[in-house]
Amino acid sequence: MARPDISQLSNVTSSKLGDFNACERHFEYRYVYGSDRKGLSAAYGIIVHNLAELFYYKNFESPESFGKYSKHQWRLYRLSQEDMDSLTEDRIREVLFLKPDEKINLEGLKKTLGGMKQKYGETVFKSKGTRNEPYVWGAHTKAIGELMESFSKRHWDERQGLEEKRKSELKRRGLGKLKGKKRIEVIKSLDLYPKLEVPFSIGYEGFHITGKMDRIEKRDGSLAVFDYKTGAVCPEEGDFVLLRNTNHQSTIYTLALEDMCRELVLEPGGFHIYHMISGRAVPVPRSQQDKIRLKESMENMAASIKTLESERENSGKPFVYPQRVSHNCRRCEFEGFCREEEDALRSSGTFHELSYKLIRIPRGRKKRGEVPPGQLRLFD
Repeated sequence: MARPDISQLSNVTSSKLGDFNACERHFEYRYVYGSDRKGLSAAYGIIVHNLAELFYYKNFESPESFGKYSKHQWRLYRLSQEDMDSLTEDRIREVLFLKPDEKINLEGLKKTLGGMKQKYGETVFKSKGTRNEPYVWGAHTKAIGELMESFSKRHWDERQGLEEKRKSELKRRGLGKLKGKKRIEVIKSLDLYPKLEVPFSIGYEGFHITGKMDRIEKRDGSLAVFDYKTGAVCPEEGDFVLLRNTNHQSTIYTLALEDMCRELVLEPGGFHIYHMISGRAVPVPRSQQDKIRLKESMENMAASIKTLESERENSGKPFVYPQRVSHNCRRCEFEGFCREEEDALRSSGTFHELSYKLIRIPRGRKKRGEVPPGQLRLFD
C-alpha cells in the first residue's frame, strides 16, 4: 500500500491527537494509511450521534417510533457488514425481523447497505465470527433502541417547538414547500438553536484545527457546546483532570466556541459533556494552562511524525510506528493486523529497531521509567 503525503496530517483534530497520544501505531493505521476499520463501540457511538442529529430533522410520530427506527438502522448496519454477494432474502428477513410475505427490493437494499458500509467502514470486534456474535449484535440493538427513545422523550417538546419556529421562518421566506435534503440545508443556516453537528475550522499557535461540535445551545446571550457521550457511567467534572495531557477534545472545542462567540459577539458558555443515558450535562472548564498543554501536545505530535517519517525514508528498512502497549490493545480493531505485520517484519530479519521501542503503560499505577501520557520517547 502506497503511503500518502504526510502533509495531509497538518490538519489537527481531537481524534487524531487522542489516537496519537494513545498509540502511535494505531494513529499510523488510521490516519496515515487511512484505514476505515472500527471497533463495535466506535461504530455504535457514530450511529448514535447520527441518529441524535436526525431526530431534529426527520418527523417521527412518537419517541417510541424513533426508538424502533433506531433499532432498524442498527440492524441495517449489521447487514452492511456481511458479504453482499451471498446476502439472501431469508437472511434479510431474519436480521430485520420482516414477515414472510413482506416484499424486499433486494437490489435497492444492497445499494443502501453498500452506502452504509462506505460511510461507517468495517467493524471489527472480538466476538465476530464466533457463536456469541448474534448475542453481541442483539444487545447493541436493544441498547440503541432504549437509548434513543429516552433521548427523544427528554427533547420531544423542545424539538416540536423548534420545528414550529422553522416552519414559520421558512413560510416567511417563501420556502414552506421545501422537502428532504434541501430543506435540511436551509434549516441548518437559520439562526435557531440548538444547532447540531456544527463544523469548525480555527487556527491556533500555527496549527489548523478542524472538527464538529455535536450540539450548540444559546442561553441568555451566551453559547454553550455539548458533546454526546454514550458510556454506561456518567462522568464527573474531576474525571477530565486526569486526561488533560492526552485528551484535548474539551480544550479544542472551548477554543472553537470562543472563536465562534467572538464572531457572533456573544459570551462563551463553556464546554459540557452530555451523558445520553442519564441526560446529565457535566461542565468541563478549561484554563490557560490547558491551552498550553494542547500546544505542547500538537508540537510533540508534529515533531514525532517528522522524525519517524524521516527515519523511514532514510533507513531503507521495513518500518512501522512505535506501539504503545496497554490494556487498550485487546480492544483495538487493529490488534490482529498489528501482530501479523510485526511478525512478518521480524521473520524477514530486516525490521527497523525504532519500530519496536514499546512504550508500556501499566493500568492503574505508575512505575519507574514510565513514559508520561502525551509524551513520546523515541529512543532509550
